Amino acid sequence: MTSDTTDRFTNLVDEARSEDAVEVAIEAFWAVVVEKYPEIKSGDFDPWMEHLMIQQAGEWLEHWLDCNADRCEDCGKKILSVKDACFEMANMTCVSCFSKKQPV
Repeated sequence: MTSDTTDRFTNLVDEARSEDAVEVAIEAFWAVVVEKYPEIKSGDFDPWMEHLMIQQAGEWLEHWLDCNADRCEDCGKKILSVKDACFEMANMTCVSCFSKKQPV
């Protein structure tokens, strides 16, 4: 796999992981709301507000990751798992940057 293909694949995997995290978080949010308001018998919610809620939650997740994820010391890309990282003499490098440094 070329570096560009690897980066695109990694971005798709990261996006799917983020979408799953947001979906699970919103389900947990609504579970708490239902628990705290047992007198409410309907689950009606404006679809546009749901869209905005999902979009905002994705932005909150992205902000949280930006604040907390390790970054490649060469390109600055977020490293979200050990499989995405290569450690060379205490330097954290993403797989793409590491593979670019290797002799052909």
